[in-house]
This record gives sequence, structure tokens and C-alpha cells, in this order.
Amino acid sequence: MKLPQFIRKLVPLSIVVFVLSCIAFGFLLISPWPWLAAVSVVLAGISYIIFMGAATLVRIIENALLRQFGQPATATVLDFYGIKTGTSHGWTTYGGVRVKLEVHPPDGGSFEAIAEDSYDISLQLREGGSVPVKYDPGTKEVALVMPRVTKEKVKEKDF
Repeated sequence: MKLPQFIRKLVPLSIVVFVLSCIAFGFLLISPWPWLAAVSVVLAGISYIIFMGAATLVRIIENALLRQFGQPATATVLDFYGIKTGTSHGWTTYGGVRVKLEVHPPDGGSFEAIAEDSYDISLQLREGGSVPVKYDPGTKEVALVMPRVTKEKVKEKDF
């Protein structure tokens, strides 16, 4: 369930637009038309947002499409690790988790695939454990179909 190629090409295009907009903004600061500088700033801002969020947005949309229209299967977790997004106050921050799976379709056979999802499901994953997935038989892309665990408030009891 890959998104169309033109959406995937937004990232490199947005980088080019961002760089050109920044250069144009520098030249337009000395021009007599301030509205051109404003247009340049708007283009740079839009391309920056696309550049920074396109990969995550593409992953979220593709996973949602697979969860909706994919074929159900089970998979064995072979390996998983967090996708680092940076550091904050000395702590490493993670934006997602990448999971290497051995998928077992209901019609028999198996294949290896890599799935990405949000980092909050990483507590439910165990190497060698079984997880529900949905996959696209044509492209062998896989999305995890795991229930989201919410943090429940601990109830106090009198003993």
C-alpha cells in the first residue's frame, strides 16, 4: 500500500524549494518590493514543514492504509530497535520503532519484512514473540496491528 511516487518525491523537492527560498529571501531583503520577501518566507516555511514531517507522515498514512485494507497474518519478532530523533536535556528521544519480522501468512510460507510504528508499542514487543500484522500480498509491506496500551491510574486499596 505504498503512496503514489509523487508524494514520496516531496522531500527532495521541498529541500530544493527551501534552499532557493532562503537565497531569494536574502536577495529580496535589499529589494524595493517587501511582498516578494514575504512570499519567499512563506515558501521556505511550507517547504521546511514538508521536509521535516514528510517521512513520518508518509509512514503514518501507509500504515493506516495497510491496517485498513491489508491481509491479516501473524508474525514473529526477530529484532527491534528505536528510531532516534535527537536528544533533549541529555536524554535520547525516539520517534518510532523499527521491527524486523518473519511474517506467516494464512496460506502458508513465510517471508521477512520490516515494519515501523510509534515508539509506544515497543513495551509490548519481545524477541521471539508473536504479533498480529496486516500485509500487502503484492509488495510484502507489513504494518503492526497491536492494541494501544494506555497507562491506567493505579487504584489505592485499603488492606
